[in-house]
Amino acid sequence: MIAKLTKTVSAVLMSAMMLTSCSLVGEKYDMDSAEGIAKVKELIKSCVDTEKNKIYDIEWTEDVRERKLENILSCVSVGYIDSNNDRYWININLINGKFVPDKEPRKSGGLPYSYQLTTPLEVDAIDAAEIQKMTAEARELFNNEEDGNEYEYRSIEKFNISTEAVPLRHAEKWKSIEEVPEEYKRPQYSFELNYTKKGESSEYTGRHIVTNYYGVKFEVNDEGKVVFDD
Repeated sequence: MIAKLTKTVSAVLMSAMMLTSCSLVGEKYDMDSAEGIAKVKELIKSCVDTEKNKIYDIEWTEDVRERKLENILSCVSVGYIDSNNDRYWININLINGKFVPDKEPRKSGGLPYSYQLTTPLEVDAIDAAEIQKMTAEARELFNNEEDGNEYEYRSIEKFNISTEAVPLRHAEKWKSIEEVPEEYKRPQYSFELNYTKKGESSEYTGRHIVTNYYGVKFEVNDEGKVVFDD
């Protein structure tokens, strides 16, 4: 029995599904395709000035409504630190076939983090082939689990790349970025895949189509191996 599955219910209004299927226009990218990853990078660079800010968290997600489980890139979220040690988040959402950023980034509260000591993610270093390799290894890992062949892969729920931002309080003991421990500098990868169970069909409930799907979380460990994220 696979203990790492998280069951979720997707309920889609039938009229919305029909409207969506009749109007497939605009930008449409698979979550882990070369074109999709290129779009993620393009959107990030169009919204965040990497000369003035340090990006420490990038996440892209699939649609959460009518196109759920279709593996369609629908949102990119970026966390970054400015030179004043303030943290910000900005979301770029697919709306009516176009990617639209938030009007203004949201400033994060909490403890300040060090711009000087934080290692930024290099947007241009995000590699589609590497990401495809990770997700392929994850699917193989899942398929090799007991009962794994009872499920069908559907989509990538989300994919996250991050470095650990350095709290400003550490500036007293680490005077330069060279003194910062490696665990703060190493990119961390985590993602979630969605499955449906073979033999379970979508059901009509009132005006909604209800589908059970199952999420499985993965991460890449320090040895570079894809493992289940417990």
